[in-house]
Amino acid sequence: MYKQNALPQSIDRWRIVAEIRTESPLHVGDGDRIGIKTRDCERESLDEEADPKYASVFTGLDGRPYLPATSIKGALRAWAAAHRLDEALIREVFGYQDRERLGHQNRGGAVTFHDAWLRSVALPKYPKYRFWCGTRSTALSPQVVIDPVTRSAQESLLYYVEYVPEGAVFELTLTAQNATEAQRKFLIYVLQNAFRSEGRPARLGSGVANGWGKMSLAKWDAAILDAAEWMKSKPQDWR
Repeated sequence: MYKQNALPQSIDRWRIVAEIRTESPLHVGDGDRIGIKTRDCERESLDEEADPKYASVFTGLDGRPYLPATSIKGALRAWAAAHRLDEALIREVFGYQDRERLGHQNRGGAVTFHDAWLRSVALPKYPKYRFWCGTRSTALSPQVVIDPVTRSAQESLLYYVEYVPEGAVFELTLTAQNATEAQRKFLIYVLQNAFRSEGRPARLGSGVANGWGKMSLAKWDAAILDAAEWMKSKPQDWR
């Protein structure tokens, strides 16, 4: 039987929009290896017969890089855990990691992380960059396979890693509804401190040991939305 008082009287919906900036080269790989000749890029002195592979980054429908929500969420959650922040709030905001043990409980966390889209990028300053591609807004960095016995570069095993250069800005959106005040304050604290922390700052992607993946929070803004405003939000592109 329909009961009016069974429905929630109000729903508190809110959204945070933040800009995060790369402070060093960033490679968040999608697992593919692609031939360089497929790139619309500067050819430099590439041998006509050679077509070395490069490890590519995630790109959206527009062909430009984006940061998967899971990568950002995982990096921030790992930072919060490493700095021994409140374990209960970590689980409430970011969700649980051990899905099998928790059965059918809500595991996703109070906050929804959305993919971060590239908003601006400049030519890379990284000294080893090559093959700049304007349509993808990425460059390549040469790498070599090291022989485990001789500890030297193996012949003819040069490959490249695609990366987004330093100074690129991504727009990250976080949404939630009916999150508690403690959960909101906790999330904002993590956003403001994770990337700039002196001890074990949050990093994204691979190559962290070589100084890659450094990020900074450029700016952020929060808003509480009513139902009409919430429905106007642009849906995520399907990839």
